[in-house]
Amino acid sequence: MSELTVLILCGRSPRHLYVANRLCNAGIPLAIVQETGREWTARNVSRALRLANLWSKVSRRVRDRRHDRSREEAKFFFGNEAPSLIRPDLVVEVPYVNHPKVNALVDRLKPDIVTVFGTGLIRGPLLAGGRLGIINLHGGLSPHYRGSDCTFWALYNGEPDQVGCTLHFIDPGIDTGNLIAHICPRSERR
Repeated sequence: MSELTVLILCGRSPRHLYVANRLCNAGIPLAIVQETGREWTARNVSRALRLANLWSKVSRRVRDRRHDRSREEAKFFFGNEAPSLIRPDLVVEVPYVNHPKVNALVDRLKPDIVTVFGTGLIRGPLLAGGRLGIINLHGGLSPHYRGSDCTFWALYNGEPDQVGCTLHFIDPGIDTGNLIAHICPRSERR
């Protein structure tokens, strides 16, 4: 185990939990920050209850139910165990990753590294977090594939050799920080 202290910012899917667990084992975890989604203010509730928004959410849920791969993803990363964090005592939930509570946590804990996987874009004061910086695991090969759905676009464009992940430092751009490593799966032609 490394002596580096790490603050983990992650999503809630099985793959995010798996990576968070690996980071907990690789360094000294100080906190695991998870986004819960929207902050429920009166204005947001009013917006969510508009007929058009409700219809959009319901139809998306019905459509996506057929394509829900969460059980398969959970089985891949956790076998027959339920997906969970090995350090649930460190979880801090926030409505969004750039919430002031996250900045206060970084200022208070002073981690060596802030790691990111499966959150919204990091903006504002949080960009200065971590003594050594902020490291992101991006699901595409930057700089060629930045943003979201990179595996889909690489395959759609007939570039299976461009499927992979990028480990990089975060800067104010989108997936433009200094490269640490590209990670590509071995592919076998059938």
